[in-house]
Amino acid sequence: MIISKILGKLILSILNWKVVGTLPDLKKYVLIVAPHTSNWDFFIGLFVKWAMGFRGNWIAKHTIFVGPVGWLLKKFGGIPIKRDTKSKMVDLIVEQYQQNDEFRFALAPEGTRKKTNRWKTGFYAIAKGAGVPILPVAFDYKHKTFVIGKPYYLTENQKKDCENIYKWYLQFSPKRPENLGEINFDEKIE
Repeated sequence: MIISKILGKLILSILNWKVVGTLPDLKKYVLIVAPHTSNWDFFIGLFVKWAMGFRGNWIAKHTIFVGPVGWLLKKFGGIPIKRDTKSKMVDLIVEQYQQNDEFRFALAPEGTRKKTNRWKTGFYAIAKGAGVPILPVAFDYKHKTFVIGKPYYLTENQKKDCENIYKWYLQFSPKRPENLGEINFDEKIE
């Protein structure tokens, strides 16, 4: 843990990135990170995770979990998934919140680095099902900052909640602006 903290801080310093904000003193929340438009997002996020000593889990395509790199990614909270299999991922993650005194799950609501016109709402379903707040964090490539927002506690109005969360992200500059789509939410929770 100490080595990864030092390494994370060193790499962020070399890349001229800084972290703005602090993680809340909460044992459980869903951390959503956006805009997600580049492969660099993963690495910057990983370096921030190391530098801050953030303990949490995240999911990614199973194809990146190979060999020693795969072992390391799992050690740092990575959970490999096959995108072509439909499972009750939301239910499985909510179960983790119920079974653990401390559980933080991080994901990118866009679900892809490519341009999309719709965020996946699994983050909302997980937070709602687990009864935990959402912590928005953002990549701001223009200012080379990783910004940690304030916990957002859900209401009974999913559409308004999602719109409020999305509006917060509009102030940040993605790595690849051409991949940033206008986001629409429907009433269906995935």
